[in-house]
Amino acid sequence: MGTKKFWTLAKEKFFPGPTDARSIPLNVGLLNECEIMFNYAVKDGINIPGWVGSDLSSISMKSSLLKNESQSKEIVELETEISAALRDDSKKLTLIHAALSEIVAPATPLTIEYTTPRARFFVGEKNTIPMIRNMWIMSMIFLIGFIITYNWSGNSKNYMYQSWHLLFSAGLGAYFYSLYTANKYFIDRTFDPKYNTFYNNRIIIGIIAGFILANLIDVGGIISGTQKEAMTVNDANISFGKTADATSMVTKLSPSIIALLGGYSADAVNKILARIVAMLTTLVQGETKDIIASKEAEWKSHAELKEVKSKINSAADLMKIINQNKNTMDATTLQKLTELMENWLKTGPGAQPG
Repeated sequence: MGTKKFWTLAKEKFFPGPTDARSIPLNVGLLNECEIMFNYAVKDGINIPGWVGSDLSSISMKSSLLKNESQSKEIVELETEISAALRDDSKKLTLIHAALSEIVAPATPLTIEYTTPRARFFVGEKNTIPMIRNMWIMSMIFLIGFIITYNWSGNSKNYMYQSWHLLFSAGLGAYFYSLYTANKYFIDRTFDPKYNTFYNNRIIIGIIAGFILANLIDVGGIISGTQKEAMTVNDANISFGKTADATSMVTKLSPSIIALLGGYSADAVNKILARIVAMLTTLVQGETKDIIASKEAEWKSHAELKEVKSKINSAADLMKIINQNKNTMDATTLQKLTELMENWLKTGPGAQPG
């Protein structure tokens, strides 16, 4: 088998596209959806009004007879012929569809059909839901990768080995979250395939978030001082009967656990990163404000010093004038001028003599 053919088959097997992308005649589409909801309700033991079963049975019989009589016709031609034959039953089909929609709610014909197992996990096994099957396979791949790279990262200081281990850890957490979240919707038969892109996007975001978080948090800084002493175990049998240091074991496991948690909760990582950005922004803004305040204080001090010097020079000039004219001034005027000059020198910067 050629490589191109292998990948084509793999794509069809594990990533199937829409089951039917062509336009289906209205009456045929209504009949198909009614049959899907009716079969689902019957298998789940849901009570169905008698008239729904009776009317749907007669319409389905009419459709089946036309299919048996026209087996040689193309599917599009056959569906057009069936839709024309069911023209008089359009109102009944609409009423049946409305009744069944209320009965199976919150499930819909689309979610019921999509969550019906129809893909084999392996040859000979029971059918599974394609998306769940694909998530199982990827989860097993990440789990195996986690185990293998754990041994690599434990026996080597190579950054590449450790990075692969963190990557598999983050992927394991991301797939665990996706499987756990999707599980309840598949059980209730309410999973809408339009959310497939959301789950795939969430997995990618989880892997990136887990890897970032594991490299962001310093485990060595967390396990410090008294914590290390409290966690040290000498000659203790841990897990596999091996003597180990509990502190070193926790230190070695912690980055992978952090990556797994980051993959599981990408929202938490987003909040942490947003918080760090806010702290850095506040720090930069704080430094800018401090620089401005320091400059303002420097300018103010310089202005006050300049004003004091100006006052001293003015006082010296005034004192010189007083000394030159004290013989011609009366004692009262001389005393007032002297007191005025002394008071002016005692006042702070910005004050005016008066």
